[in-house]
Amino acid sequence: MRRRLAFVLAGLLVVGAAGCGFGGGGRSESSAPVTSAPAAGPSGPPLAPEDYQAALTAVDTALGPGFVGLGGTLQPADVLSAADAIALNIATQAETLKEINPPVAAAAAHNNLVTALDQLADDLLVVSGAAARKEVCTGASGLPRAVNGAGAAAVRAAAQALATADPAHPYTVGSFLPGETPLQNRRLATGNIHGGVTSGHGWLTFTTTDPNRDTMVRMVSGGRVIRSIYIQGGETASVDKLPDGALEVYYTTGNDWDEVNQRFTRDCEFKKFDAPLEYRTRDLGSSLEYTIFELIVYGMGDTSVASSIVPPDAFPTG
Repeated sequence: MRRRLAFVLAGLLVVGAAGCGFGGGGRSESSAPVTSAPAAGPSGPPLAPEDYQAALTAVDTALGPGFVGLGGTLQPADVLSAADAIALNIATQAETLKEINPPVAAAAAHNNLVTALDQLADDLLVVSGAAARKEVCTGASGLPRAVNGAGAAAVRAAAQALATADPAHPYTVGSFLPGETPLQNRRLATGNIHGGVTSGHGWLTFTTTDPNRDTMVRMVSGGRVIRSIYIQGGETASVDKLPDGALEVYYTTGNDWDEVNQRFTRDCEFKKFDAPLEYRTRDLGSSLEYTIFELIVYGMGDTSVASSIVPPDAFPTG
C-alpha cells in the first residue's frame, strides 16, 4: 500500500494654481482706470497653404515615434515614462500651432486641432496615472487607452475638417495617431503548461479566490523554470511529478495574458513566496512518502504565509 505525506501551505495576494489676493492700501482720486490687455495671438499675415501644410507635417513627424514606442512597452514604469513624454510633446506641438496664423479657410479647423491636441495630452496623462497604479501594465493596453479616448476622437475630427476646409488645399494631419484599437482580454485555460521537468513525485495545488484576476505561477530551481501553471480567477489547478529539492515560487496576477511577451497587460502584480517549497521523496519499501503543497492566493484575508512584491523584470519567463 502506498501513502503520501502532505504539507499544506496557504498564501495571500491582496488584489487589489494658487490664487493671489491683493488687499489694503487706498486709491488716488486721479488714478486712471485699469484696462485688460488683449489676449496674445498669432501675428502676421496668414500662412501660404504650402507653408501651413509643412507645419502640420512637422506635427506628424514629431509625434509619430512616441506612439510607436508606447505600443512596445512591456513594464508599467516604461508605459508611464512613454505616456508622460508623449503628453509633453503633444503640448509642445499644440503651443507651436497656437502661434501660427493659418490660412483663412482653415482657421476654424485649426483652432479645433489645437484644442483636440490639448485634450489628447490630458488623455496621455490619464494613461500615465493608470500605469503608476499598475492598472495598465504594457503598451498592449496603454496604447488602446490613448487612441480610443475623447482626445484622439477630437484629433481625428479636426483632421477631417482640415481635409475639407479648402477644396483647393486638402490639408493632411493626424497620421501620428494609430487607429482605434479594442482592449483585449486574452486568457489561457486553467491547467499545467506543457514542458519543463517531470522527473519526481512532488505535487502542487494552487487555488485563487479572486474571480477578477487570473494567475500565472512559475516554479524555479537554480534560475531555471521547472514548471508553469495558469489559473483563471477563482479556480484551482494542480501540478504533479515535481522533482525533489527547493523550488522558488513566483506568481503574477492580472488580466489579458500576452502569451508572446509573457505578461498580463492590465491590473498586474508580481510576487514571490518568501520561503521556497522543499520537496522530498522517501521510499519506505512498502510505501512511498512524498511532498504535497497547497497554495492559496486570496483576494483578501490571511497573511500566514509571507510573499513579497518583486519588480516586473524579475518575474521569470519560460
